Amino acid sequence: MIEIYLGTTCDIPSDFCNTNPCINGGTCSNLGNGSFICACLQDFTGHY
Repeated sequence: MIEIYLGTTCDIPSDFCNTNPCINGGTCSNLGNGSFICACLQDFTGHY
């Protein structure tokens, strides 16, 4: 598994869900591989 770190000394773990990328009330989950996934609410579909 690849983990992404930020900062000048690469000591800050990235949190892709920190910016709330999921729309319409979706729930964001970090996948730990430099990406994330959104779980959509009922009646919503899509990537975000």
